[in-house]
Amino acid sequence: FGIGWSAESISLVAVKSGKFACFLTARVDNLRKNTHVLTTISDECPLPFGADWTNDGRIVYAATDDGNADIFTISEDGSERKQLTSDASAEISPKLSADGRFLIFMSNRAGQMDVWRSDANGTNTMRLTTNGNVKDSIISPHGEAVYYLVQDSESKVETLWRVSINGENPVKLTDRTTRSPRISPDGKTIACYISNPETNTMMLALVSAETGEVLKYPATPQNDDIPFLDWSKDGESLFVVLQREKPHSLWKLPLNGNQPELVREWPNDAIFRLAISRDGERVFYEVGNQLNSVMQFQSLD
Repeated sequence: FGIGWSAESISLVAVKSGKFACFLTARVDNLRKNTHVLTTISDECPLPFGADWTNDGRIVYAATDDGNADIFTISEDGSERKQLTSDASAEISPKLSADGRFLIFMSNRAGQMDVWRSDANGTNTMRLTTNGNVKDSIISPHGEAVYYLVQDSESKVETLWRVSINGENPVKLTDRTTRSPRISPDGKTIACYISNPETNTMMLALVSAETGEVLKYPATPQNDDIPFLDWSKDGESLFVVLQREKPHSLWKLPLNGNQPELVREWPNDAIFRLAISRDGERVFYEVGNQLNSVMQFQSLD
């Protein structure tokens, strides 16, 4: 980004944005004792690369290899890395159904970014949405419905939609800006950030998975950006990554009104993704730094 031409128009400069990061896992109650899974150097992406846990304790994630985004699985100790998708287009933001049958992901293999479904091993793919401009997606615990964000091409407003696991009966659930949706373990509630018309700000909200109605605005610590989040296994708390000035921090937010609990702060690092394991005991997170470099391109002819 930030392209600048020379006077003779034979060379240009631009800023290339990437990141240097590590995949780590740890117990939810002890993030300082972590397991190193993988070190990554990759391009920055405005869309969520995402990650999830399999039922047998492996991590499924998206990454760029050879300039193309695909989906992989890997064990916590960094072994048994396996590539699930190899399409020439991008595949990102993988999520598994609780029974392990279905994998959903976002891909532009049909031209625009939409939600696709496959078996857990990446085979038997099927396109679920035709909206285009999909920005995020999740699957219900029972594996019968998929929820996704669609950005309107004119207004740029992102709204929440639901579609069946077979791509039938798409329904628009919200009519105002919605971000970072994550569904509760019982499949009844979606935690997300949504535009509050009374305060004209983005606020954490609990939304009905059936109707899209805002049920509650839980209190959160102050933050400078739209955080990303996940649920505790019992559905009584949220784990939220916040950014206040430079530091990133992980908080546990009880939904019963008790005070938020600071789990850990990273004064000099950024957190790029987060996923709580199926049993609720472990957390996967990507921690690192964004790298910006000035690049010069010469002899454009």
